[in-house]
This record gives sequence, structure tokens and C-alpha cells, in this order.
Amino acid sequence: YLREHHAADLPRLRLIKIDAEGYDKEIIKNMLGLIREFRPVILSEVFGPSTEAEKRELFTVLANEGYSMSSFIEFVGTPDDVVTLERMTGRKTFNLIAVPASR
Repeated sequence: YLREHHAADLPRLRLIKIDAEGYDKEIIKNMLGLIREFRPVILSEVFGPSTEAEKRELFTVLANEGYSMSSFIEFVGTPDDVVTLERMTGRKTFNLIAVPASR
């Protein structure tokens, strides 16, 4: 859809914000081509009711693309906690900021 309807704007893609009540991982997986090409910062929700396996997969998908991740409570201030695979599970819903190692 984005390549078809917004191709001229894609080179300016710097940020993707997703909050899809547990479907964030699937959206990210479907956008991997754009993510690989444009290396945007990704803001995503880690949905509390998601299974541990789903949370680990979200982490793994982003880590495999060279992203480092931190959690934060609100969209102000600085990230408050580096997220690792082990820290992805056992938590309630939290916001995740994923930053690419390079663009």
C-alpha cells in the first residue's frame, strides 16, 4: 500500500508508530522490506495479554534487523529501561522504542 500510494514520501520515512493491541509484531513482519530499506525508529506497544512466545518473537524480529530496544512509560522524557529478550516477558503492557544501529 505505501509503495503504491505514497512512493514519493517513503525516502522521508523516519518513524513508524504502531499500537495494534497485540498485532504489532505481525504489522512489523509485513513491513520488513520498508524497515530494511529506510531504517526508521519504531515505536510499538508490547501488549500485556500477548503470550511470552509472541513477545519474544517481536523482540527477535527487531533484534535480527539490528535494532536496540528500550521501554518507556509515557511519550515524554527518555527511555527508562533497556529491553533484552529476558526482559520482554513477564511484564504488563509497555511501550517499546526500537532504534536502528544505522540508517
